[in-house]
Amino acid sequence: MQENKFIKDALDEFFIDRKFGVFIHWGLYSVLAGRWQGKTTPYIAEWIMKRERIPVKEYEKIASQFNPGNFDADEWVENIARSGARYMVVTAKHHEGFAMYHSKVSPFNVVDATEFGRDIIGELSIAAKKYGIKFCLYYSHDQDWHHPHGFGNDWDYRPQDQDFDVYFNEMVLPQVRELLTGYGSIGMIWFDTPFSIDKAKSRRLCDFVHELQPACLVNGRIGHDLGDFSEISDNGVPSTVVEQAWETPLTMNDSWGYKVDDNNWKKPQTLVRYLSGIVGKGGNCLLNIGPDGDGNIPEQSVEILDSIGSWLRINGDAVYGTHHNPFPVDYQWGTLTSRNNKLFLHVHRANGGKIILKGLKNSVLSVAYKNRELFFSQAQDSSGTLEIETPQDFDLEYPAVIRVEVDGKVEVDRSITQQGDNSVVLEAGIAVASGSDSQISISHLGTTNNWFDTNESLCWSFRVDNPGRFHINIVTIGERADGDPATPLEWEGGHKITVAVADKSLTGIITKDSEMENPVNSHFPLYITEIGEIDLNEPGEYEMRIRAKSIVNEKEIGFTLRSVILNPIKTEAYEYEQAECNSCLNR
Repeated sequence: MQENKFIKDALDEFFIDRKFGVFIHWGLYSVLAGRWQGKTTPYIAEWIMKRERIPVKEYEKIASQFNPGNFDADEWVENIARSGARYMVVTAKHHEGFAMYHSKVSPFNVVDATEFGRDIIGELSIAAKKYGIKFCLYYSHDQDWHHPHGFGNDWDYRPQDQDFDVYFNEMVLPQVRELLTGYGSIGMIWFDTPFSIDKAKSRRLCDFVHELQPACLVNGRIGHDLGDFSEISDNGVPSTVVEQAWETPLTMNDSWGYKVDDNNWKKPQTLVRYLSGIVGKGGNCLLNIGPDGDGNIPEQSVEILDSIGSWLRINGDAVYGTHHNPFPVDYQWGTLTSRNNKLFLHVHRANGGKIILKGLKNSVLSVAYKNRELFFSQAQDSSGTLEIETPQDFDLEYPAVIRVEVDGKVEVDRSITQQGDNSVVLEAGIAVASGSDSQISISHLGTTNNWFDTNESLCWSFRVDNPGRFHINIVTIGERADGDPATPLEWEGGHKITVAVADKSLTGIITKDSEMENPVNSHFPLYITEIGEIDLNEPGEYEMRIRAKSIVNEKEIGFTLRSVILNPIKTEAYEYEQAECNSCLNR
């Protein structure tokens, strides 16, 4: 990651103060709306040219149909501002190669090639300034299916005849110059799909952006681990806190560009939970809208934006200007954000009438929900366990925010401890790999990559306060090679693994015994392997190690571990203890 004073200030502005942005995918693909030659394509709409292998000459004709008479830049940006978003990213040129501004570099642009003849980027940049929204741009720097030397079109052009240097020097650099010198201050430029670009060109492009606008952020998809911040996989949310600046792009349905037959709309409540979960892990949420070919933002998108805005008008203090969850993992009931001496508990799920928070070192001064004080108790021992009684009118249709004020700046014990139901969650993202030369890495989703070596292992230390017998479940994840829901999920099982804890070990085969709801991302299902049961009979510190005894490698995926979960087996004694705790809390 590159950093100078301008970039550092810009990162603070975006990733502490702004937090929430809106992505706009709009181009010629919006006219086609996911249909070609009378049929609906199964893919995301903006990839229709490549998926259907539409010849360049035929695709160019679509520009004559692009005349969005209902486009109103002010109306669009007003909707975005009302949502609580504080920045917007607009596709200046997507992979189809069509520029949504008046480019002098290529006539294949919205002013010269359409009857509409207006500079869309120019109009939106003016409206963004009017409404106080930071204006940002998307530019496809690697794939360009229209240009004879851009990457990705192998049906019009022979790859052996292509020279990427020509495209980079005659198209990319000049168009990026146009965008960064013709439309005022640009908050970030969003590059994408660095499939073929080499590191030298990614470096040159990154430096070029900073030369033109020193405070313009460059996203990580410029390629080769360059850029100023990271992009998580499309619709991906990591399982644990990510310390460096990062962002997740999210769809409201399945497609990014407008697709008339895509009615798989997420509920606004779900998207607010995504926003809350992303901010809790230290990231920004970039939520997409795909206007249609006439310039209308779909009604469903407007309703979702309004719902998010209503939640943020009440709970914005728990989002803007906050830092990530200070604890090592989220709680079963949700996540947290923090600022100075305040903790904001984002409660997503009911938890038996109480919220339990372990490891808080500060003394609690007050606990409030909807400006109303709540009853709480705090253990006076080293655990600092905080128990909050939820009120009768506790509303969880959207995440409920409980505000906790403590004495001094928030300090926590980052040890892994039992959750409120006495389970223990051991995320791969916070494990310690065996040896300094371990090849295991952690993906943006918090899943192990490159686990092919049976000599490697992961280890966690954790504390048990309420001992007993536990089920041990291994959680793996299904992923897609790209962000297209039509792409099959990739998952590989059959690995033989051993779990060792407290001088005991269990061996099992990774299978799909059951599927578990992914609480942060429905696009990536979680699969459970039931390994067996184990006794942890004494309170105290424990160490768990997981090792692969054999790894199936038919798909070159390896062992994709997400987490290990220890679920308590609820004996009669356990149920009695829980009832006693609840009784004490209600006295």
